[in-house]
This record gives sequence, C-alpha cells and structure tokens, in this order.
Amino acid sequence: MKTFRKYYTKIYYIGIAFATMIIMGCSKDDCSDEFSTFNLDVSQIKTTSFVVSLSVILPKCEMGRSATAGVKISTSSITSIQSEGTDYGEGGKTGFNTIVEGLIPNTKYYLRPSIIISLSRIELGPQVEVTTLP
Repeated sequence: MKTFRKYYTKIYYIGIAFATMIIMGCSKDDCSDEFSTFNLDVSQIKTTSFVVSLSVILPKCEMGRSATAGVKISTSSITSIQSEGTDYGEGGKTGFNTIVEGLIPNTKYYLRPSIIISLSRIELGPQVEVTTLP
C-alpha cells in the first residue's frame, strides 16, 4: 500500500507541474523565435493628410499580456524606436485607426509600426513609405 501511495504522489505532482505549464503558457524566454504580425495600411492619401490603420497579432506566447501598438511617422528613415518622428497610437491596444493631418504636400513619409508588450519587449514592424499628393 505504501508503494502505491508513493507512486501515486509522484504522478500527482508531475500532473500538477504539467498543468501549471499549460495554464501559465510560455515564459518570456520561450518567445525568442516568435514575433508579432503587423498589418499596416495607409489609405485616403491627400495633399496634407492620410489615414493609418494598424493591427498587430501578438505571438502565441505573448497572448493575454498587456500591449500597446503604435506607428512612428517621419520624413527620414526610421531605424529604431528612438528615431526622430511623431508617434501615433492608443495605450493598451493592439490596433487603431487615425487620420494624420498637417502634412506637407508632395513629401515622402516613412511609417514604422511597433508594439510594446508588458513593458519588457519591443518589436518593430516593416517600414512603409508614403508620398502625399502635390
């Protein structure tokens, strides 16, 4: 009887450990090879404005964590989150739509989406170029 109880206890603890791993999901370290998917759309391009729509799909291992999506807009190429430019976004959301106004006619603008996940992970999406109408 003692052997059965000892064996049963080991299986019980292994079961709890396995269930905890499933419930907790991946740890941050497990996300090193998973990245967010950025869907950036620029429409209604005019002489001094355009509409920006962004939605970001987080990697499976980051689902359920707080995240804030944004787009940096500049007249020069954007190489990092610290690059010069104007930031657009809404806190705590993984997507938004906004009208960008006050732009210069016939000017090339660079847009780069980003996502900040749980204040510990920053990802940049692909840069997009848009030229306002003359």
